[in-house]
Amino acid sequence: FPTQTGSLEVTPFELTVPIQIQKQRSGKSIWDDFFGDPFGKSEIYEFNAKSNTVKVEVENLPAGQPDSFKGAVGEYSFDASLNKTETKSNEPLTLNINISGTGNIKLLEMPEVNLPNGFEKYEPKVNEQVNRKGKVSGSKSGEYLFVPRVVGLREIPPIEFSYFDPSKKKYVTLKSEAFKIDIKPADKTVSTEIVGKEDIRQLGDDIRFLKTNFSDIRKKENYLINSTGFLIAGAVPFVLSFVIIGWKRRYDKIHGNVVLLRYQKAQKIAKNRLTTAKKLMDSQNHKEFYTELSTALFGYLEDKLHIPKSEFTIERAADELRKRNITEELIAALKAGAEKCEFVRFAPGAEKSAAMQEMYDEIADVIINLEKNILNKRNA
Repeated sequence: FPTQTGSLEVTPFELTVPIQIQKQRSGKSIWDDFFGDPFGKSEIYEFNAKSNTVKVEVENLPAGQPDSFKGAVGEYSFDASLNKTETKSNEPLTLNINISGTGNIKLLEMPEVNLPNGFEKYEPKVNEQVNRKGKVSGSKSGEYLFVPRVVGLREIPPIEFSYFDPSKKKYVTLKSEAFKIDIKPADKTVSTEIVGKEDIRQLGDDIRFLKTNFSDIRKKENYLINSTGFLIAGAVPFVLSFVIIGWKRRYDKIHGNVVLLRYQKAQKIAKNRLTTAKKLMDSQNHKEFYTELSTALFGYLEDKLHIPKSEFTIERAADELRKRNITEELIAALKAGAEKCEFVRFAPGAEKSAAMQEMYDEIADVIINLEKNILNKRNA
């Protein structure tokens, strides 16, 4: 699947084939045919076969994209279902969404579910199945769990999924029905316990009579309130409260700004993905290794450069890096690494294990150098 527009070239595929060539012999006698090698003497030569260069013209998506369009291209079907329409408050509900068809299933984004007020929503559980025989096809499903907290009749608006159909050359929007939910009050268990005379017993005789004579009480000169330890103990909660308030304000500022949060966590997420890729490389899982390596690089660029996933291309990332005064040498290394990784990832029958370590080191170096340069330019 192309990740950028314009005129693209598919790198030629090279293959080394061993060829056995029979060598002619001089002075051949009749006994050679009887006692000698029936195939004769031969030599092995290596022949380098190379395919032609394939050029592809990738067009921009047309204007007029629907609001629910998130970059899906292909031909898909879509359905959504709710496990029940009548429930009680604080009892969970499950909404299942399934998208199936032909296209880049792995990069499909699940549609947004807009819940009315009074629901507590959790992160969806997403599963995908990809079939690469012939046309790339498959399905992607999401299981959304949410809990109603308010009693009454609520309605989940229709869920929309949009994609661009290349065969029809137009955008297609699929829409589910609206889901009406009748929420009843939760069950309340009231326990009443009656205590009789036989349940009453004496617990102890250590309650003393109230003191009425205070003539033996004397005033002490040293009070706890005047001690240094008491003053320090009283000041600590105030200091801690200021620290907590400052931390809370910073936390709210960062987490309230999704773009800033993605920017600050880009390096950490990329590092985790590289660690996963390293484990896949050690287990010789070629397919998942190159997928994880590509996701680490592209995900880092999307988060660091504030580029939405549906609008991401290598050229767009290169333009954003130039705006940040990143050197052309580093941008060229980024392009080369991305193209090589994508080629090895999707090339059918390619020997992927030999270059796994080299590819891993190249992508890791690109991410590390980009992080250093972006931070240096920002602090300059």
